[in-house]
Amino acid sequence: MKGNNHLFVLSAITSALSASFHNTIFSWCWIGWLVYLVFAKGLQKRVFVSLMIAIVFLNVWNKGLLVDPSLKFNSSSISNTVVGKIISPVSISSKAIQFTLKPDQVNDKTLVVVYSDQIQSENQYSQLKAGANCTINGLPQPLDRKTNPGQFDYGGYLEKQGITSELIVKDPQNVYCTGASTINQLYLARTTVIQKAQEELSPSTASWISALILGDDQFLSDDTIELFQKWGLSHLLAISGLHVGLIVSSIYFSLIKLQLLTREKAQWFVIICLPFYAILAGGAPSVWRASLLTFLALIITKVKIKLTTTDMLGVVFLLLILIKPENMYHLGFQFSFLITYCLLLSKSFIQNQSRFFSILTISFLSLLTLLPLQLYNFYYFNPLSILINLLYVPYFSFIVMPLLLVITLSLIFPFPFSFVDQMFQNIHHFAMIPLENIDKTLFYPWITGKFPLLMFIPYFVVFILFMNQLSRSNKSKAFYSGCLLVVILLAATLKPYISSSGYVTTLDVGQGDAIVVELPHRKGVILIDVAGTLQANFKSPSDKVYRQVIKPYLLSRGISSIDAVFLSHEDHDHIGSLPYLLGDFKVGKLITSEYFTFSQEAKKILEQKRIEHITLSTGEEFVQGNQHFYVLSPINNNGSTNENSLVLFSKIGGLTWLFTGDINTDIESELVTKYPNLTIDVLKVAHHGSNSSSANSFIETVSPKYALISVGDNNRYGHPHLEVINSLEQEGVSILRTDQVGAIQYQFRSNQLGTFTTQLP
Repeated sequence: MKGNNHLFVLSAITSALSASFHNTIFSWCWIGWLVYLVFAKGLQKRVFVSLMIAIVFLNVWNKGLLVDPSLKFNSSSISNTVVGKIISPVSISSKAIQFTLKPDQVNDKTLVVVYSDQIQSENQYSQLKAGANCTINGLPQPLDRKTNPGQFDYGGYLEKQGITSELIVKDPQNVYCTGASTINQLYLARTTVIQKAQEELSPSTASWISALILGDDQFLSDDTIELFQKWGLSHLLAISGLHVGLIVSSIYFSLIKLQLLTREKAQWFVIICLPFYAILAGGAPSVWRASLLTFLALIITKVKIKLTTTDMLGVVFLLLILIKPENMYHLGFQFSFLITYCLLLSKSFIQNQSRFFSILTISFLSLLTLLPLQLYNFYYFNPLSILINLLYVPYFSFIVMPLLLVITLSLIFPFPFSFVDQMFQNIHHFAMIPLENIDKTLFYPWITGKFPLLMFIPYFVVFILFMNQLSRSNKSKAFYSGCLLVVILLAATLKPYISSSGYVTTLDVGQGDAIVVELPHRKGVILIDVAGTLQANFKSPSDKVYRQVIKPYLLSRGISSIDAVFLSHEDHDHIGSLPYLLGDFKVGKLITSEYFTFSQEAKKILEQKRIEHITLSTGEEFVQGNQHFYVLSPINNNGSTNENSLVLFSKIGGLTWLFTGDINTDIESELVTKYPNLTIDVLKVAHHGSNSSSANSFIETVSPKYALISVGDNNRYGHPHLEVINSLEQEGVSILRTDQVGAIQYQFRSNQLGTFTTQLP
């Protein structure tokens, strides 16, 4: 079996894919894989083991990760008081305290969130320890569901960890815990070092020690984390083989050089410490991968067993997913193993390069390895990230990590190394300036949209062929394989441009409007309003809706530029995300009524971006890619932003649509008077279903078949009002509400009738 453990890993991965996506294609790929093993020279013995591994892990995933429907949230069956045991580290941040609780009476898990703004002293949460038995009184909540295409599915992420509900605790006095497990001492030591760093070091240095040495990145700013994500440097923020190798080497050689231990004893000391460090560093899958691989390598050296590094990696992979199957769905776990496998299998090719080109090759191969996952999860990649990695990976390896290790030792032991804190601050400050400047001027991502899941198979098959030809120095065949890789990537990118399908998507943005119209063959992308939200004080703007809903949707659809944005009126719940949109996307035109007034800040942005502003009056039209939008209102200046809403009429996908902004019943009467023969198929219900709009007479006249209501769940205005719902139902109108069904999407082909689908059933 020597040297072929990765064959068994592939069997386990295929089982995971089949169980997760219920797609027979993955099952047929696995059968094809077994057939290959049967006929491949010298691999027949692996068939039985591969079969057994696939069956075992298929059973593990089906039992461990597919949540029993009976366990899903049911408010009537869940008590406000939960008794159970804390089975995770207790995460304490400035906003909340979180931990996972295993209730005594059921098999699922509950995520407990204690809002820390109610906590006055550490004594109030000192009882919260891993392994503690707790009685907690709180408000049971269902998991947050993904309500828009492209949006991160937080609830699904938790469900894959066996968590089926949340318990919100607003008063710490409602939490009573006693006892703790032995492992809590390690968590306590970790917390102590983090707190000591915060107290004794500069905030910048303390945050980097927490992230890179102890695996807690909550103290890094959101801007820093986003910067590293944009430039493909996120792997530097996760503890990996690089970090573990440097730490192990530092400890090992320090023990020997200081003559504290012999080589033999120093090796055993490192072996014993590795599992404890994995726990101290937060226990992320990438940490366990690196720690266990090093642990296994040292043990094998001791017992003199010959095992290749790829075999050891395969053993670690199978062990980690057997113990904790949900690791398979952890992005850090996927990235870590993929890169490590790729570099190990390419070792001979990399070693034949010069030092500079070997580093460049590692960066390039890492990018190609992770590219499908990157595009599947984040929808874009930055080609210049190869060069950025070339600069910053050595910097973090040979400067940042050694300095942080020295500073960390000065916290644990009474070493006079505090001056290194200032040294690190100065060096790191100047090192990050070029990256920040490059980000401002040279960030040109290739936005591809969500990479199709089924294209993973041809991509990695061709990638393996590409690597095989490179290792054999067959440059011509490697070139052809590389071209085929580019074709696969282009096929995913160009799909919207060759597809005859178009879409009208009413996004679930809460209490606001944001509608995206995508014309067939990507002849045009038009937005009708871009809702924004406010912070808790209801005064300061927030980018939450844009960051979590609008931007992910656009990226997931492969949209990098927007041809036109209609702004119905000035209210924040219709235009609040405009500044963020203009900052991230190329926008061709902004279209408003003649009574729309931009703020001074917005005017500056329009001038800086050189965006064309078009004002339309009643009776005028706007055409984009043969799609006509007719302006029906405002007919006059009504002196109010709502009443001056831009009302648009268009025929899309064989249906007639009326987009009404926030007009009231008076404006509806004007429309009926001016356009007595106006009938439509789809009505975007005005003002989120307020009873100030949607009069019975108006609904009777326009006679819609479908009513789309963009409204926030449990909003403070009580929208949509019951009178409006009753009026629509009396006319036999099919009502689709974003607060109930999430995003509403109409898919069509050219002028043919399409179909409505919703994000939630």
